[in-house]
Amino acid sequence: MKKVSATSDGLPLVNEVRSSPSMRRSNGSVRASPRLTSILSIVVRTCRFKVSLDITHYIKTFHRKPGALPNARVLAQVDEQILDLFNRYYLDDPKGFLSILDLMRETSPETLSYALTILNEQNINPTYDTLRFFLHQINGTEG
Repeated sequence: MKKVSATSDGLPLVNEVRSSPSMRRSNGSVRASPRLTSILSIVVRTCRFKVSLDITHYIKTFHRKPGALPNARVLAQVDEQILDLFNRYYLDDPKGFLSILDLMRETSPETLSYALTILNEQNINPTYDTLRFFLHQINGTEG
């Protein structure tokens, strides 16, 4: 027997109920044993929260497959400044964005976002060279 419902994200959730030693039937309904119930409640509690992906973990993969970058879920979760940079300048050339991702790995997504904010306020085009120069200036003053 299959039961289809929707998650909070609107994605279909299919629960397939099968008879097993850890499940009992009574009056036409299926009841799980206490051990199985506790396992299921842990899974449900864990799956309720959205997963946050860190783009720096995927940089090596993007170097191998740069064409996957425009449709990557992890790119959609980065800071607005970084996503705007990609959409404005690198949407047609994802390989060019890989050097920016390397800068992000060297510093941090927060530092890159800060640099982008400052460069945008100064009306400076955020190329790889200007970002690298600015990030090294920031790191030089912090150390």
